[in-house]
Amino acid sequence: MASVVGEVRQCAVCGAALTGLQSLYCRLACKMRAWWRTHQKPREPEWRTLYRACPDCGQYRLPENRFCATCRVRRKYQYGKCRQCGNPLRSGQINCCSSVCRAAHLRGKKYRPRRVYERRCMRCSRTFTTQQKQIVMCRWCKRALLPFRDHGKAERRAKRAGVPYTHGIQPEKVFARDGWRCHLCGCRTPKHLRGKNRPRSPEVDHIVPISAGGGHIWENVACACRQCNMKKQAKPLGQLRLA
Repeated sequence: MASVVGEVRQCAVCGAALTGLQSLYCRLACKMRAWWRTHQKPREPEWRTLYRACPDCGQYRLPENRFCATCRVRRKYQYGKCRQCGNPLRSGQINCCSSVCRAAHLRGKKYRPRRVYERRCMRCSRTFTTQQKQIVMCRWCKRALLPFRDHGKAERRAKRAGVPYTHGIQPEKVFARDGWRCHLCGCRTPKHLRGKNRPRSPEVDHIVPISAGGGHIWENVACACRQCNMKKQAKPLGQLRLA
């Protein structure tokens, strides 16, 4: 505060003489300096510079500890096993390891995860895991044998009937070859009607039926609409294509 020396009053900051209208400070700068001294943020103690920030909450921790005291207690009771399936919990998980286990735990029902089977591939003898008990081949061998897989009922019928057949005749390739048009009536068979019960749905037709001795070969298959294919039944109609 301002001090009085005889008849003269002095500034509380710089000690300059005050006039009659000035009570504590001689100018605005001294007033702001006094306010800053009382409101400035205290400096951080030197002992805090030796501390580190906790990776979970950001609070100060000792250098020899990875987490602060609060986080150490919380993580001690946070880790453990899932109450539903028994799997170990990871960071941030409480009581349950997944949303499925959490929903089952809230409903009060016991959730059992799917069993994992360890199998040996019948083709390459490689060990693999699967959740289906009947799988006997690894996915790499399945991918390698993909071009040689069965391509439908027509190929199986040709094998049983003893007629010639070509492996790998796909319906989409037959439709693309014929321009998505019926070889009997010439109507268009749109691609979006594939597999639907519509009169203009595209289907693979055998010009000479398999039951009549025709083979499942490229020269004997053609695109036909469902209506013409149903009317034709087991009669040889149409013209065989060149090889």
